[in-house]
Amino acid sequence: NGFAAGVNKVNPTGNYSKLNGTGWVTTRTVVDALANYYYPDQNAISGNGLMRRGSDGITMNAWIGFSESGYADGIGSAARFQGISSVVLFGGNTMYATDNFNYALREIDVATRKVSTIFKANNRGYVDGSLVESRFGALADMAVDKNGNIYILDPDNKAIRKVFLK
Repeated sequence: NGFAAGVNKVNPTGNYSKLNGTGWVTTRTVVDALANYYYPDQNAISGNGLMRRGSDGITMNAWIGFSESGYADGIGSAARFQGISSVVLFGGNTMYATDNFNYALREIDVATRKVSTIFKANNRGYVDGSLVESRFGALADMAVDKNGNIYILDPDNKAIRKVFLK
């Protein structure tokens, strides 16, 4: 209840207005340069996709993924996830999403809504190595540095994991 509930848009004078947005307090949301707002939402689509609230105020519930869980690359709602917990933007047109229960890191082309898999671990665990060899306990929050390296919070292993894509 109150100011801290949900998502608030704060203007330069400090006033705020409520936005439709994520219903789960631990999910990472992102806003692009055009003021479009993207978020995984466990309430509307079971955390298995991304919602998009455009700068025009229109919300697309299944911008990426769908309420039905699974694992599939594809375009828009044809892609399947199992528990998105974090999204980040990199370079303006690339978005990364943690697919927590598939133990996968997914890349999204913002312009085309195409979802591709960067890596998917076959088993849960803790193993450093190549994208094929590595294992995660959980893929929670993440960040991307200016060089494109991705840092993923793996709370089950009490670790921050670094993914080198280049």
